[in-house]
Amino acid sequence: MSEIDVQTATVDMIGRTGAKNLQIGYLDEIKPTAWVAMATFDRGHKTGSGLSLPEALWVLLEGLVDGGVCQHCHKVTTLLAPTEITGHPASVALSAATCVYTYREDVKAIRPGCQP
Repeated sequence: MSEIDVQTATVDMIGRTGAKNLQIGYLDEIKPTAWVAMATFDRGHKTGSGLSLPEALWVLLEGLVDGGVCQHCHKVTTLLAPTEITGHPASVALSAATCVYTYREDVKAIRPGCQP
């Protein structure tokens, strides 16, 4: 799995949440460097931050997806990183109660668990 593929899929998914604009920046006056991603919506802004660009984008997307409603199965949504999908009993239970969105290597995109 390529970090660039996951990052591209993350940006695409941020756009599919209705974001009109995405801004990315960093603060290098502090060490370590902090990254910030900000999405603009009709009714405001959402931000995510991290110690790398991919982390900042993923944190932003988590804030947008977690607690939403899947447009396909109408369950509450949650976003899990590909490394968190391990078959662990907690992730299996979470999948039964919610619609888990994650990166899928086969389509190189972030997709809901309810979709094939």
